[in-house]
Amino acid sequence: MKLEKIFKKTSYIDQRYIDWLKKENITSVGILFNMEDSVIKNIMRNLNGILFTGGASPFFNKKNGKPTHYLKKVKMILEEAKRINREERYFFIWATCLG
Repeated sequence: MKLEKIFKKTSYIDQRYIDWLKKENITSVGILFNMEDSVIKNIMRNLNGILFTGGASPFFNKKNGKPTHYLKKVKMILEEAKRINREERYFFIWATCLG
């Protein structure tokens, strides 16, 4: 199965990220990249921030150079985080490795 099709169907976060956040008394909520944008935005309204973890997802389609599903979701999440920062409250963003 092509990587692009896999990312449209699945998301993954390593348990060590969850354990690390829990150790720091931070409750984590997984955001799946196959969720509708409106669902993700609704979840974000109830969060204080977001952590983009590492991985191996391409940002651009090798054949046509267009943004991948992953990059489109990341862009939407970042735009929503900026909107929350402007209009509502501080919303923290932390990216590690690929994020």
